[in-house]
Amino acid sequence: MTDRIIHFDSLIEYCPQAFVFADMQGTILLANPSAYKMYGYSGNELINQNVDIFNSKQTINTDEIVEDITNLGIWSGELIQRKKNNTNFYAELTVTLVFKDGAPIGLSSYSRDITAKIEADKLLAEQSVMLTASSKLSAIGEMAGGIAHEINNPLSIINAKAYRLKKKLSDESFTKEMILTELNDVISTTDRIAKIINGLKLISRDSKTDPMEETSIKNVIEDTLGLCKEKFKFSEIDLRLNFDTINDVVILGRSYQLSQVLLNLFNNSFDAILPLEDKWIDLRADVNDNILTLEIKDSGPVINQELKSKIMQPFFTTKEVGKGTGLGLSISKKIIEDHNGKLDLLDSDITTFRIELPLKK
Repeated sequence: MTDRIIHFDSLIEYCPQAFVFADMQGTILLANPSAYKMYGYSGNELINQNVDIFNSKQTINTDEIVEDITNLGIWSGELIQRKKNNTNFYAELTVTLVFKDGAPIGLSSYSRDITAKIEADKLLAEQSVMLTASSKLSAIGEMAGGIAHEINNPLSIINAKAYRLKKKLSDESFTKEMILTELNDVISTTDRIAKIINGLKLISRDSKTDPMEETSIKNVIEDTLGLCKEKFKFSEIDLRLNFDTINDVVILGRSYQLSQVLLNLFNNSFDAILPLEDKWIDLRADVNDNILTLEIKDSGPVINQELKSKIMQPFFTTKEVGKGTGLGLSISKKIIEDHNGKLDLLDSDITTFRIELPLKK
């Protein structure tokens, strides 16, 4: 029996986790060396102290903890505790009731400092946000030249229409109907610029915490095309569009994130076909069994099987150094999965990316 007592004492003494035993009033009766080290105490300073000295006052679910210990006899979780020097730290703690002859006589706890883990998780989350922002900036940057053309062309049209109206004001043959025609052209051209600006706003904003909303896929496609249509035209790329069948299709989603996915796919197609003589991109949309399907095909070289297995991985890119982050497809895949959908590269003799999204029920 004595050997067993010595054995259990040794387990507590050399346990790497902080062990504390207190009576039912919270008075500490026993603490191992790891507890003294973690909480910053020495000698026998913890003995006869109340466990409240570990309370940082920043734990908001104290009542739930007490309730679990009372009703279940155990509580385990993460909270913020306090050291002797009044600094706080994150702890992983397990508290259990200790019984003797069927009656509770005290509380035993094991805990460890997890501050380094929590801080590392925070840093990882911050880096993830930064990488996502970097991917967005990369996508916008790749379309920057096209955006300049997109805006300059309609501005030239507006300028020419205004000049023509001014010149013809003194011309008696310039009828009211002719003026209305010119003004309608100006209005439609300003609407075109507004779509470009709206597309930029969609793709650039942070939307990760926004709620899912009723989203028109047709509007998402048109807003995204506003950022790149002129660039495709300037580069003599045949843009084949077929999404008239989804005029009234609505899903629950975040339009800005879906626009980012489409822009990434358009950018990838653009880079793949730019050096070719036969340059085309085909966007096709359809609905079947409450599933929206978007397919983007291009005339670029077919991606081989070895690359297919890697192409959705973070930081993997087939582009030249400095031309891609290797994050576009991995982030796009995550966005679509967050929308309860799928993004796949199909096995086909034509490079084809397919997006599947459930319709709003």
